[in-house]
Amino acid sequence: MMTDPANNSLLNNQRVRVLFFVQKKDDVPFEEWSRYWRDVHSKIFMDLEITKKNILKYEQLYVNQVWKERLSESQNSGRSRVPDYDGVVLFEGESLEKVAEVIQHPEYIEKVLGDALSHLFKAETIVHGAFDIATIVHKSPSSTGGDAKLPEVPGYGSIVRQDVGTLLIPLRKKDGLSQAEFSHYWLNVHAPLVKPSLVATPQLTKHEQLHVHQGSGLTPGNTSGWDGIGVIEGESIAKLALELSDRFDKSITDNCDNFLDNKQFEVLPCDVITFIDR
Repeated sequence: MMTDPANNSLLNNQRVRVLFFVQKKDDVPFEEWSRYWRDVHSKIFMDLEITKKNILKYEQLYVNQVWKERLSESQNSGRSRVPDYDGVVLFEGESLEKVAEVIQHPEYIEKVLGDALSHLFKAETIVHGAFDIATIVHKSPSSTGGDAKLPEVPGYGSIVRQDVGTLLIPLRKKDGLSQAEFSHYWLNVHAPLVKPSLVATPQLTKHEQLHVHQGSGLTPGNTSGWDGIGVIEGESIAKLALELSDRFDKSITDNCDNFLDNKQFEVLPCDVITFIDR
């Protein structure tokens, strides 16, 4: 059915994104956990020389607890599901090897990983994946009605994008498709179909496809079990959810059935803090 390779010209060959999906320790309230991760742990990571050398982007994504509960309550009436994570760590580097140099560095293991496992995350529940990035829609701030508000948080180089919400949509390919066939269809068939609706959505600022990176650097390279992740960014989670539910018609939904395992639709509603972006 789909034998052509994915159009790799749409993929950013200058960067690789690594995501770690994490659960907080049970005995720490979410707000306290969030503050420590933001104000203390981020500084430990950014103070490393290997971080300054290799990391091009560093974000912390906090799963919005109100929307996590709201979507979880609605999942019984449909096929949507909210994966049980509290946050996502995002690293970008010019290659997977550059990111691997960071997370395999002795100082990172001692200071950053040591602090994370002591104060923040449950080690046994962490999953990760490395992804190539395809940007389908990216609007300038002026096209959404004004400049984004970027209030600072304690610590150098940290930015809270309080007026921005992000939906992470983990995907699993349809049974019988190879990874190459899945990537080709998602990138070259599905993306052109949904792009007009996304461009016409005023509250949406960015849509990315994250394709599983094929290569060495992390072992194992993808423990998430997902074949790709959709990223939708906009003014707020509430506005995104409302607009997208109105604009995605049956033709788009039916098209998803051609390449996705749609037995259960997964989504993580996140608030974003960007610490490094260069």
